[in-house]
Amino acid sequence: WDYHTQVKPFASIIHPTQFRDWRLEGQAFEFGGSSYNSTNQTVPIPTKSRTHLKMDVTTGPFISYGIDCDRTDPFADALFEVHNKGTGAAQHRYSSTDVSLYNIARFMWEISTREEYRMQTKGDVLSGIGGECIEKIDTDNVQEETDPPGRVSFSIVPIKDCRTLFRKQRFKGLFHSVFVSHDASSIVKDLNFYELMKSGASMTVETCSLQVVTNKSHKQESTKRLREMLGGANMTETTVVRNADCNESLLMFRIN
Repeated sequence: WDYHTQVKPFASIIHPTQFRDWRLEGQAFEFGGSSYNSTNQTVPIPTKSRTHLKMDVTTGPFISYGIDCDRTDPFADALFEVHNKGTGAAQHRYSSTDVSLYNIARFMWEISTREEYRMQTKGDVLSGIGGECIEKIDTDNVQEETDPPGRVSFSIVPIKDCRTLFRKQRFKGLFHSVFVSHDASSIVKDLNFYELMKSGASMTVETCSLQVVTNKSHKQESTKRLREMLGGANMTETTVVRNADCNESLLMFRIN
């Protein structure tokens, strides 16, 4: 029900078998030649009646990298090719696993070579790596971990640890940009949180638009409450990012 009503309408490339295996076993991506005969033990939590998965079953890990990609690669559109379209038996030729693998390969390639990644063969997401292509990686030109000009650092702070930063003076006015996930969005109610940001800093807040188990009216009400909390904290909304279902998925603000 969750798949057909909430996932398939905006991300049909996520195969129902993939989504089912994720919900039941915590296994999101499978590759040929590997055996997946046990539950992912990093995500379950036991209860009196049965074991439930603690991870993000509302969207799964597919959303981040597995439903779209940069289309500047001439072969990128082929990853979303649909056979028998309009016949009632439409089927994607490639899966969310292929798109995710392509995105990760592209990111790692561009970090290593400072060049755009290009598939050499249609449908082969790793065809841009290896052979002559691998020679493009300039290992002598990789910046060392000193303090090069324009260096950017980032930190991932769990919400339970975030409030400990409020008591430490060295974190006051430190951050230029902050991303708040939906699961951590309650932190925006605490006015001490905004003291961690520099004047003019930007903040991106994730809404619950991609939660499978949330209905449309709940999503709208939740987004409305987020806006009210951020408005009360003297933040100015600058941009709204909508997902493929036209729901507001990210709200971007700037601190006044």
